[in-house]
Amino acid sequence: MPTRPGLRKIPGWPPSSRLSWFFSAASAPPPLRFLATGARLTDAGVAALRGMTRIEELDLTDAAVTDGAINDLATLTKMTKLVLRGTKISGSGAAQLRRRLPDCEIER
Repeated sequence: MPTRPGLRKIPGWPPSSRLSWFFSAASAPPPLRFLATGARLTDAGVAALRGMTRIEELDLTDAAVTDGAINDLATLTKMTKLVLRGTKISGSGAAQLRRRLPDCEIER
């Protein structure tokens, strides 16, 4: 359980993750520029990233993320690099992300 006021659990983030507790919606998200996730991250965890518009690089290697996360990933318009190695995002899902994030290098 959080010990500081204003913290909440991010749905879909593994409990062992350093970012499994995060400031509530009332607080501004921190200006993260790079984020590497763990293998247990799910689509719900990606949905929690929606407000983190400053993320420039996101490494989802081996995360349990599917095509269901594409709309949430596409909101991260400042991304310059997205690593999808080992995820369950399909080839057509990756192609859709390339169209929606044209300035982002996407690795599969």
